[in-house]
Amino acid sequence: QSAGLLLGQQTPDGFLPSHEWVTRFGASCRNNVVTLDELQSRAWMKGENLPISQTHPTTSNRYQVILNQANQAIGRAKVSSAGLKNLLPRRLLYLTPIRTSTGRPPQPLRFPSAEFSPPV
Repeated sequence: QSAGLLLGQQTPDGFLPSHEWVTRFGASCRNNVVTLDELQSRAWMKGENLPISQTHPTTSNRYQVILNQANQAIGRAKVSSAGLKNLLPRRLLYLTPIRTSTGRPPQPLRFPSAEFSPPV
């Protein structure tokens, strides 16, 4: 048995922080963070992957912390050529349909490049 919070695990693509760690400390991260607007956040909470509008720079870590428009950590993503792969645990999916006044899909993301670094 153990008591505590799993920090994450090392993968071939870099360090993957645990979902639990990200939801507790992710809003304090300064690097490898993507902030979503309201429509994108709703799509994310449904488990959808999101497109990105530019090629993400090559880094040693391909994982991103996902924040909503209120700067609350809502998950993790893996950057791929197709966009951001949602790593939200399936048990946490928000299954309400996305409703928009325009009926348009979420806009592509733009975010700065940086290495993942946990808060000090």
